[in-house]
Amino acid sequence: MYEFNSGMFNNTNQGANMLNTILRLPATKSQSGYSRSTIYLRITQGLWTKQISLGPRAIGWPADEVAALNLARISSKSDDEIRELVKSLHAKRLNIAHISGKKDDDIRELAMSLHTQRNELIAAFGVSQ
Repeated sequence: MYEFNSGMFNNTNQGANMLNTILRLPATKSQSGYSRSTIYLRITQGLWTKQISLGPRAIGWPADEVAALNLARISSKSDDEIRELVKSLHAKRLNIAHISGKKDDDIRELAMSLHTQRNELIAAFGVSQ
């Protein structure tokens, strides 16, 4: 379901594939421009989404979340606005977690709903893709 990217930024992970890509720490650092310690500082400040566990010794971040946070910074959003974005992105993860055990039609409907929510968030924060 997810594509993993452990390397540096790769333009082939743009668009639809980005919605299913999990970026490992080196790729997240490369795309955000932040160091490892700054990413973890931003997490404690509520300015970056929490990492997802990929296994006992591996973590990553959804590429669409990294892109949304980058766009918010580029568009000069305040820290409070970015905190709200982080809360929205975490809520979106919870919605995705509830799809297990649902039928294909239900999953498609939920995916369309999440795509709409994502576009609404982008519009609300005044960022363009």
